[in-house]
Amino acid sequence: MKSKVLIISTIFMVSMSLSTFSQSKKDLKANKVKSCTEWKAVTGNDKPIKESYEEYDINGKTILKIEYKKDGTVKSKSTYKYDKYGNKIEETEISSKTGETKKTVSKYNAQNDKTEEIEYSETNQVLIKNTYKYDSNGFRIEKRTFDAQDQLIELKKWEYK
Repeated sequence: MKSKVLIISTIFMVSMSLSTFSQSKKDLKANKVKSCTEWKAVTGNDKPIKESYEEYDINGKTILKIEYKKDGTVKSKSTYKYDKYGNKIEETEISSKTGETKKTVSKYNAQNDKTEEIEYSETNQVLIKNTYKYDSNGFRIEKRTFDAQDQLIELKKWEYK
């Protein structure tokens, strides 16, 4: 019985301490956090492994994210840009597996609803395009997906009660 209480207490203390390390965007901004590096300790290994690195802007939004493989090399690297309303307007991802760069550009309407999202290849060719429509209450009612030849390949519609 005593060992069960000790185990439960240990689990509770670990979970509480982990939750204090996670920070909301509001906390990142208020505390002026510039970056965060995540490390993982591996049993039997004296040296921890870097899992990821993130940099933030003054509003607490991620502007750079790097993910690492177990051997410490870069798995992927992404950069982000935002408009003055905090909407993500550009995301660029470099994959170390393929070496390719993919850029996604988003546009928004006056209500800050995403209206268009275009994914480009590293040669600036359109790979895929999504368009979005909203009702007068701001609910998304339609998403159209087009291929590189601007042919409609998927249509999703939402209805609300």
